[in-house]
Amino acid sequence: MTGSGRIYDLHLHTAASPDARITPEELVAAAELMGLWGLGLVVHVDFHPEDHCSGGPDLDAYLLDCGQARELGETAGIKISTGLEIGEPHRFASSWEPVSRAADWDYLTGALHWIGSRLILEAEGYKSTDPMQVVEGYYLETLRLLRHSDMDVLAHLGIFRRGLAMAGYRTDFDEVSQWPALIDDVLGAMIEQGVALEVNTAGLRRKEAVTYPTRNVLERYRELGGELVALGSDTHRRENAFFGIRRGRQLLLDAGFQEACYFSGRTPRFYHL
Repeated sequence: MTGSGRIYDLHLHTAASPDARITPEELVAAAELMGLWGLGLVVHVDFHPEDHCSGGPDLDAYLLDCGQARELGETAGIKISTGLEIGEPHRFASSWEPVSRAADWDYLTGALHWIGSRLILEAEGYKSTDPMQVVEGYYLETLRLLRHSDMDVLAHLGIFRRGLAMAGYRTDFDEVSQWPALIDDVLGAMIEQGVALEVNTAGLRRKEAVTYPTRNVLERYRELGGELVALGSDTHRRENAFFGIRRGRQLLLDAGFQEACYFSGRTPRFYHL
């Protein structure tokens, strides 16, 4: 780890998510080896009819994983937070709200994977269309998500780059320059509503080789007065556990942030990076 700062990874899945293959024991053991300070568990809560995880989570399995992680974390001296990653929360509120009341979650993370019937994180989402129209549509839909749902964290802002790269399109454009008013509206809504911006490092292990969001978006967020930032590796498997999380921390420092946050009881807690 660069310097003596801390890292709290706020985006970790266990096998309770249908697309994940890692246990609490494996997460905590890997975190001990890397010297991480805290872990935030989430489970996919998806109700889009075409989504792989559609139908909601296996809550019993997830609650067992949460309890196990807390016990292991206490022994290892690692803080544990537990939450939900809710797909398209502005569209499926009547479905996910009962899940949000099933336990005293530390945080709710909102995620945008679909624009209508278009899955923007896969190549198929860019067939027979102008890819830049999809990107603009993504930010417009993100603005709707922020204005019409009660979230604590916004996950992987800019994850459309994964789908663009898979479809063979360039990903090195700057949306801050291309749609300045729209990007400011999205970031401004986050700041106004107290939603943390997650720096998701999963893109660093993929073809696009960037974080979600990119540095330009992160720096614009800070210029607008944004202070709530969180780190997340989006870990789903043992072989890529915490991938890029140290680079994410360094990106925050380079962009001028000295603190990041985790959540307890849906309240942000700051720590020095």
